[in-house]
Amino acid sequence: MALACLSALEVNIEHNKRIYRSYCNLLRKLPGLRLIEYRDEETPSYKTIVVEVTDKWPLSRQVTLKLLNAEGVLATPYYGPALHQKAPCYQTRLDDAPITNCLAERLMLFPSGARVTIEDVKVVISLLEDINCRSDEILRRIG
Repeated sequence: MALACLSALEVNIEHNKRIYRSYCNLLRKLPGLRLIEYRDEETPSYKTIVVEVTDKWPLSRQVTLKLLNAEGVLATPYYGPALHQKAPCYQTRLDDAPITNCLAERLMLFPSGARVTIEDVKVVISLLEDINCRSDEILRRIG
C-alpha cells in the first residue's frame, strides 16, 4: 500500500499544505485559538492541524469540540487524554506533569487530509466565529 501511494505523495502534500495555510490565515481572525505552526526548516506532510485553545478563548476545549462535533465537524482532542493520564496495564511511576496536563486540555486536532477542501476549512472557521460570538449565551446554558 505504501509503495502504491508514493506516486501521489507530492500531490497530497501540496493539498495538505493549502489546507494548512487556509487554517493559518483564517484562524488569525479568532482571538483565543492558535494554530501550532510548522517550522520553516521542517518538511512535513502538513496533514496534522493542531490548534491550541488559549486563555483568550471564552470556552473550554471540551465544550468547543462538543459544539463543533454537533455540527458534523470531525475535530478531536489532540492526544487527550495524555498517555500518562490513561490507566496503565502494568506498574508505572507517575510524576506530576503540570505542563502536559495543561496541554492535554488545550489542544485540538482539526479536519485535514485528501477529503478536506478549503471550503470545509471556511465552514469550520465560520462555526468557530459563531461559537465565539454566542459564547456568553452558551456559557449561560451550560451553567
